[in-house]
Amino acid sequence: MPSDDAALFKPENTARNVHISAAEVEAMYNGDEPSWMRRAEDDEKRREVDVAARIRSKEIELEAQRHLAAKAAKSTFTGFASVSLREALVKPREVKPAIVRGLQMQGHKATLTAQFKAGKTTLAGNLVRSLADSEPFLERFEVAELPGNIGIFDYELTEDDALDMYGALGVRNADRIFLESLRGEGFSLANEFHREHVVRWLTERDIVYWVIDPFGRALKGFGSENANDDVRVFLDTIDEIVERTGVIGTLMPVHTGRAQHEVGAEHGRGATVVDDDADARWLLTKDASGRRFFRAEGRNGVGLDEVSLEFDAPTGRLSTGTVTRAESKGERHLSVVEAHIAANPGLGLNELREAKLCGNSELSSAIKLGEQRGTIRIDKEGTKNLHFYVSPAKLTVTKEDAE
Repeated sequence: MPSDDAALFKPENTARNVHISAAEVEAMYNGDEPSWMRRAEDDEKRREVDVAARIRSKEIELEAQRHLAAKAAKSTFTGFASVSLREALVKPREVKPAIVRGLQMQGHKATLTAQFKAGKTTLAGNLVRSLADSEPFLERFEVAELPGNIGIFDYELTEDDALDMYGALGVRNADRIFLESLRGEGFSLANEFHREHVVRWLTERDIVYWVIDPFGRALKGFGSENANDDVRVFLDTIDEIVERTGVIGTLMPVHTGRAQHEVGAEHGRGATVVDDDADARWLLTKDASGRRFFRAEGRNGVGLDEVSLEFDAPTGRLSTGTVTRAESKGERHLSVVEAHIAANPGLGLNELREAKLCGNSELSSAIKLGEQRGTIRIDKEGTKNLHFYVSPAKLTVTKEDAE
């Protein structure tokens, strides 16, 4: 036995809370390892074996992911075109007619950006009817004879509301339209199983034009509508499905924010990539009188200056009108102005203003519109004195209405 037994009880031994018996001390003095030290070495060896196995498992997983990524890449990308621009330009290409002349070309994605309750679903419904029946959209824009059918993913209306709308529109070829009401359903294009189901649905029904209404709800499962990265994944998913199924055009209504936008500055709510991605942007707005206006901008000849829309309530059908935004501003007050002039023929401009029928800007617009329509006549005395009269044959209000 060593004379200094305390040397055997060092902190590195006692820190493990190991009780060393007298027999083990004797064995250590004689050069033999005690059992607890052998166990510790065995544990360390087992740990090294476990770590090595875990590392190998991770390496196998990463290798499998690389193989899967490569397989996916091969299925979605066939390689670069190994031709010069000169060769590409002289190569014969099929001339494809526009889906909607001046508004959407084949192979293009269109968005319909619309104010709150401006009637975007009604406008989309009018497009679907025109495509199914091969009739001009908004009674003005020629549509292509589609080589297949139209599919609608409606996340917003109840099924009854959707059927009521399409029933009122009076679609002749309703057998060419396939409607899926997805409001309140646990459906998401972010889910691989659901995506494969969509591919089958579009293919089996020979869908060549796909309406996805609206963007905000269709994005479910992809993340935030304000995050460009999340929305980009969603838009790429749409592209992939379109490519796999032979769809030649899509329309996706998009809400604007509730804030009022200046004319020409309207944009979709959320991530900016939605507007950037669209080949054609359709914009639907309404003014204070409730009149709707429509315009379009985009690639490859797509473009339309703002036009008013006329709505036939019994059928839900839309057509383009001739009323400008300035005229619409006056139209709201025209009947009141006409009635006041009829009750006070020959009154001057200052007297009209003093009557406080509406704001001066609205009054000027109403007078201008009435003059254009022939219901208001202006007699001039010199260059400043104006006297206003109403043309009796064209007036539709009475003196009692004015009072």
